[in-house]
Amino acid sequence: MNRSAEINGNLMSKPFPLNIVKSFLVLSLSCFLLIHLASPKAAAQETSSRAYAIKAGFIYNFTRFIKWPPSSRLNGNTYNICVVGDNPFGSILERLEEKHRSKEHPLKIKLDVSQNNFEGCHMLFVSFSERFNVEQIVEQTKNLQILTVGDTEGFAERGIDINLLVAKNKVKFEISKQCLDRKGFKVSSELYDLATLVRGGCQ
Repeated sequence: MNRSAEINGNLMSKPFPLNIVKSFLVLSLSCFLLIHLASPKAAAQETSSRAYAIKAGFIYNFTRFIKWPPSSRLNGNTYNICVVGDNPFGSILERLEEKHRSKEHPLKIKLDVSQNNFEGCHMLFVSFSERFNVEQIVEQTKNLQILTVGDTEGFAERGIDINLLVAKNKVKFEISKQCLDRKGFKVSSELYDLATLVRGGCQ
């Protein structure tokens, strides 16, 4: 089996490295420590940006835990991560792109994508600002190999594939297995073990 076949998700049975599983646990712990080791004033000012730095780390790791269907036509090994609506990450995603430019899973960040054009997106972050358009976005992407990610309460139940939430100062995530299965994504069992499974609004 050549490398391009692996990139395109044909090696679905390949085990996921244990260190990747540990990375999710480390990220959650880091979120807790970063918030509580800061001074109260600094924590109040920086909690949001710190949380989004952790969420960005989760987004990157999703590319390692999840195998895209062969029909997704990944360009080489690069994942195009798009943001629809307001960008709550500031410059964090661009810094993530730069950090992983030469890594095994490089990223390409596309901000402010149009709701009418998700072409080329492998992962789509759906911002809180699009909360009134979620059903439309789910409908547009339900037959595409685009992993949708949000960070707003209720998004997973409305059909977003993965939803990142902060609870008790830790970043956690919900997964709609129904939605992911429908699109043909193959998800590590370890990732499911770390998530809260939600029955999403997929028809």
